Amino acid sequence: MAARAGLSHAAPGVLFGDRAGLLTAFAAEGFDALGEVMQGAVVPGMSGRETLAAVGRAYVAFALEHPERFEIMFRQDLLHARDEGYRAAADRASGPLQEAIRRCVADGAIEPAQAQDAMLAAWTLVHGLVALWRSKHLVGRVTPADPDVLADRITRLYAGLLRPQ
Repeated sequence: MAARAGLSHAAPGVLFGDRAGLLTAFAAEGFDALGEVMQGAVVPGMSGRETLAAVGRAYVAFALEHPERFEIMFRQDLLHARDEGYRAAADRASGPLQEAIRRCVADGAIEPAQAQDAMLAAWTLVHGLVALWRSKHLVGRVTPADPDVLADRITRLYAGLLRPQ
């Protein structure tokens, strides 16, 4: 990794302390990038349901476009998981999903008391799709075999299951 970055073999240890420090910084940058991608999917004037679906599609797209980084972002066994920068980046990345849930609450699609559960369900849904797609568990089991189409369908389905307005 150091050579690809144009650094000496010892540079990562000096800069990051150890391999886990390097991976922690890599993961934190990944969370910042994920948050930016999800925020970029949000358009002013979208309803809560539309925002929720757009953020979910962006999450899946990012994960499949950056599979190695995405994997490391969630491998706390490889990282300094209590690192303040890492935790702050992960928290920032959840901002677009939190905004989508707030919009759903404002639209009456989610009860305020259920906001946390709704957010966890939405995150679990898209993260699960990524895991199933990457493990090839969906091959031959779903059509179309296109993760973008599947992400669109399941996020819209979830958003549609929310309480009627």
